[in-house]
Amino acid sequence: MLRVVVVALFMMMLLLPGNIRAQWPSDAAQNLIIGYGQFPELCGDNVGGAYVTHELGITYPRSLVMARVNASGVLPWSNAVHISGELPQQWYAQLIEDRAGGAIVAYHDVAESGTPHLVTFIDRIRLQRVDSTGNLLWGVNG
Repeated sequence: MLRVVVVALFMMMLLLPGNIRAQWPSDAAQNLIIGYGQFPELCGDNVGGAYVTHELGITYPRSLVMARVNASGVLPWSNAVHISGELPQQWYAQLIEDRAGGAIVAYHDVAESGTPHLVTFIDRIRLQRVDSTGNLLWGVNG
């Protein structure tokens, strides 16, 4: 009997895909980890999933990344997409679905200069459109 179980387990391991992917946890007390950072924002993707942005870093210059999770809890992009601008820092994103399966991100593109007592800011508001496969549709810097 033990031999049959061992052979069955071995066969199942051969038949199952080698690439295990993330999915929604079955335990309601567990969370799906999208990434590590701060100030997450999200919107739906119009097919049961979501787009999520968050800021990397806690000091200047911060950067902004975007990930997608599908309706099954799978992260279909191998890496988060970097949402860049022309200035060193991107932060404070807001998202909305674009009704074509992608999302539009509004964010601040910021440069800081000066001394701790007299900081000067250049702050631009930028937009970027990202499709469902993670392509930046409005240029590299939005």
